[in-house]
Amino acid sequence: MARRLNFTERQRIHRKSVILRVRVGENGQAPVLTPQFFFGQYDFPNSARVFLEAYRQASQMRFDFGAPRGDWTPEPVELRDFRDMTGVRFRLKVTRVEDPRRGLLLGHADKLKPELTGIPNTGDREPLLAVRTEDLDHLPWRLDVTEDSEPILVLNSRLSSEGKHLLENPAVRSLIFPAAIREVFRDLFFVLWADGDRAAENEGGWESHWLQFANECRGEARGTPPPAGDDPQEICDWIEGVVEGFSQQHRLADGFAKAWEEIQR
Repeated sequence: MARRLNFTERQRIHRKSVILRVRVGENGQAPVLTPQFFFGQYDFPNSARVFLEAYRQASQMRFDFGAPRGDWTPEPVELRDFRDMTGVRFRLKVTRVEDPRRGLLLGHADKLKPELTGIPNTGDREPLLAVRTEDLDHLPWRLDVTEDSEPILVLNSRLSSEGKHLLENPAVRSLIFPAAIREVFRDLFFVLWADGDRAAENEGGWESHWLQFANECRGEARGTPPPAGDDPQEICDWIEGVVEGFSQQHRLADGFAKAWEEIQR
């Protein structure tokens, strides 16, 4: 028999009620997570437990922080499965663990973004498209897009162990970025939003950030909505407008031509 969860008592946990600080490891050491919970405004019973899940695509770690205690800071934990924090997000669940109604979800927050420490701060805002490297055999690059985590550009580690350095080459940027941007929005419209559910569009998740980026590329006012219908041609034309606007703003063809001239010398 399929088990059904009852969500009638669920409270939405605000993002400001959870602070997640992660000290990035050095020399192969695991990152260390120090969470802070501010639950004084919520009415969670003592029979509940607080679970925090770290995830990126199919990878996941789960931590049990015990019963909710108002405002408190649990002991730090190691994120041993995530040596690279690129694209890692967190999901918080407060769940009843005793009868009656065992398993009832009482509180929930998702797509929580950690504050990273222990890494150089360039002063720039975090890139919209996260980058990491992986051995992809003979595939130069791949784009990972899921509903739970923002898009990640995966570069073949055989090309460069440091993906950001590879992307400093104008020729590489001009060949990868337009295709990656196009793929992000096609996945968004034709896969993630295929069922018509666009709730994340206005919830501050990665989708809303990418739509703001689209407004900038298309020269539109911030908050201008994307195509609301399901006409594939209209959507594809809108996406091409984003890609063309980005290419023009960054003069990608000129950058490629200059880099190619240097290669030919």
